[in-house]
Amino acid sequence: MTDQDTTPVRDDVRLECRDQVAYVTIDRPRRVAVKMTSRSKLFERFAGAWLFESLAAGRTRVVFRYGFETRWRVLRPLLDRVIARRFTRDLRDRMAALKRAAENHRA
Repeated sequence: MTDQDTTPVRDDVRLECRDQVAYVTIDRPRRVAVKMTSRSKLFERFAGAWLFESLAAGRTRVVFRYGFETRWRVLRPLLDRVIARRFTRDLRDRMAALKRAAENHRA
């Protein structure tokens, strides 16, 4: 894949919402970024990036960043907060699973 690959991928954020997204940046092994290619039932816009930073002693810092805007302007103040909390909880779960998998791989 190149830095400007537009291969469609599916992103399931566990919100009963599956949005069509495309890779916009692939810089292995440091980062990958995606953006929504068409409006969904829930989001007006959506983008995300995963950043990986090598640390000492075989450790890696992983940062997930997401930006989004829901479709309904009137509901955004409430709905965006609810979705942000859900993302935070889901990402904590994903990070814990990623950590376990990496630790089990080393063992």
